[in-house]
Amino acid sequence: MEIALLQEKLSQTSEPMLTLYMDTNPPDRSSHGRTPAYLAWLKKEMKHVASGVPPSELQSFQEQMRRTERSLRDMTPRERGIVVFAGPTTWIRMSLPQAFANQLQWGRPALEQLLGIATGRKNSCVVAIDRAGARFFRGEDGDMAELPEERFEIDASQWKQKDLGHMAPRDTHMPHGPQRDLYKRRVDEQYRRLCKHVADRTRALCSKELPAAIFLVGSRKLTELIEGGLPTDLRERVETIVENLARVPPEDLERHLGPRMAEWTWDFAKRRAGQLIEAERGAVTGLDETLAELQKGNIRSVLVVRGFDATLRQCTNCGAVGRSADPACPVCGGERREVKLGEILPVLARDRNTILEVLDREPAKKLVEAGGIGGWLRPAQPKRAR
Repeated sequence: MEIALLQEKLSQTSEPMLTLYMDTNPPDRSSHGRTPAYLAWLKKEMKHVASGVPPSELQSFQEQMRRTERSLRDMTPRERGIVVFAGPTTWIRMSLPQAFANQLQWGRPALEQLLGIATGRKNSCVVAIDRAGARFFRGEDGDMAELPEERFEIDASQWKQKDLGHMAPRDTHMPHGPQRDLYKRRVDEQYRRLCKHVADRTRALCSKELPAAIFLVGSRKLTELIEGGLPTDLRERVETIVENLARVPPEDLERHLGPRMAEWTWDFAKRRAGQLIEAERGAVTGLDETLAELQKGNIRSVLVVRGFDATLRQCTNCGAVGRSADPACPVCGGERREVKLGEILPVLARDRNTILEVLDREPAKKLVEAGGIGGWLRPAQPKRAR
């Protein structure tokens, strides 16, 4: 299930439930003993949480704990962590590709960490290109998976027959003079068309999940053609690596590019936060102003610092969200309920077709100082003449 939809569904539930986020592969040596460290932590934390459960809900809590413990027997080696939401009518268990803070809670579902799960992975798209074709890779937290290659095929046989005709001797293999220039222009035009196709496929690969970076690897002539075919929001994430690596094995490509990709992603996050803070127009920072513009549909991309959260109130009638503690909605007068920024932000972004980006605290220090959240505004639409 899409994370934003899951958050929306769980935020509307009224039944008390168990929430568990757990790192199932901690690096400490105790995890390799007879009892994994994460299970020892769970048993200890369960007693602590149980002491605060209302007596009328204790039996339900114990049932959901047993249900959750049984599910942990089916863990696979690839699961870096899990999240569980368990209630009388709810059972959701998701594997996580990376670890998050251990958390066990009873009551309203704890949704804040889902924001990091949805947007915190260091995803990247790698396109390695040469005259033979383009290879595509999807990277996630340092691992690269190869996708089907795009092979280039240029058939110039008809060009030679038409341009040389009876003037070319039988042993002619390449045209000369003006004919050669025409041949070269036609080959270049074919490569422009093929690179446009590569750009279209790159855009399609990035349409479902905006990557932290797009790495174009190959000659500058070919990579520039691809970059020029990408939309603005992707071009600003492009890093060009002018090296001939399109035919190396995937493991060698990953080893060669890995450190440079990590460094560029860090620098990009730092640059992104700095540009937002220093923008004289077209941007907002701070929770109140960002929330206001986001709900109006005016923000195309919202940046939030990992771990930043706030308690908000949302109208149960019109859905308006704000920080005011007033129990009545200032927009329609409806009743308001308490929500967390981490659970409502992905829903607001999705409903308004806004890109949501989570930045690590260290490279985003400037954004931390400016309130932890901000956004780029959409270009103003020109008013139509009456």
